[in-house]
Amino acid sequence: MRSIADENKARQLIKELTCAACGVSLNWFKKGPNQYAEHDKFLGIRVPEIRRIIQFYGDLSFVALEKLLQSEFNEIRFAAL
Repeated sequence: MRSIADENKARQLIKELTCAACGVSLNWFKKGPNQYAEHDKFLGIRVPEIRRIIQFYGDLSFVALEKLLQSEFNEIRFAAL
């Protein structure tokens, strides 16, 4: 039962982070050929916003954190760390 609750919390965190990214410009990332973020994927959420959201998820299990660390998006991996 604990695993299902952890998975749901991880999904909720992803949902909150994704919603925070709505309408955000990604122009400041250097994503062009041969630039530092060429192969990275971003949601566009700034660090203070990520920190505000994750303060309510301090009780995530290692299983849930591992799931978040497998995300393709940098901000979700950052939130897990």
